[in-house]
Amino acid sequence: MSTPPAEEHPAPNTATHAAASGPPASIPYSAAFEDSLMRTVLFPNPLLEPPCAISVRSALASSNATSEGNRNDGAVDPATIDPATLPSVNPSELPLAISDPRRRYRSAIPNVLTTHPHGSIYGGPNAGPDPAPAPAPGSAGGRKTSGSAASAPSSPTSPESLAASLVQRHRIRTAGELETRVAQERAEAVEEVRARMRARQEAGEANASVERQLRALHAQHDMEMRIAEKIRDEAKKRRESRRGR
Repeated sequence: MSTPPAEEHPAPNTATHAAASGPPASIPYSAAFEDSLMRTVLFPNPLLEPPCAISVRSALASSNATSEGNRNDGAVDPATIDPATLPSVNPSELPLAISDPRRRYRSAIPNVLTTHPHGSIYGGPNAGPDPAPAPAPGSAGGRKTSGSAASAPSSPTSPESLAASLVQRHRIRTAGELETRVAQERAEAVEEVRARMRARQEAGEANASVERQLRALHAQHDMEMRIAEKIRDEAKKRRESRRGR
């Protein structure tokens, strides 16, 4: 049986894979963005999703769009989207706030929209440098400055190249096998995102606990210093009182 043609490959959600890996080295680290992403991933609220959010079909679903199910699924074929309608995102704006109104296309992560069909979770189309390794779980902030972590080995960034990579790595021969593998990879990537965000949350809580303990120790030290000073003052007054007799 022959390998399915390229046009039948379902497009994996590359935004999800990027979020699982962490921001590309070319994008400055933003604690505010990572915290916002963490809250959105760990505590999704369907009521917060903009009413204009658009679902985008995978390449496989688009190629079968004549079926009754695909005609009524409400999703948009990315091939029918006019590039002129896509927003302009300046690299200097990245990472783009999760709440930015230019985010209109749904990703595999609930409540997390992208600016382009199958776009980058950080904003803009899903193209560019390879993802950097995920921030270390031991710190809430992870990577402090852009480029401080070494780049990951070269990996495909477009949905088509990811699909082709899956075909090659798993010896996939039919579109059905590929669709199943894509769904599995997407689910694993989403769980990796959740795991990374849980690690961030736990590290943040641990850091907050350490900070509370430090504040308590500082407060205790200040109180002890005040008590010691008061004792010295009282001792001094007693000595002066004895001299005055």
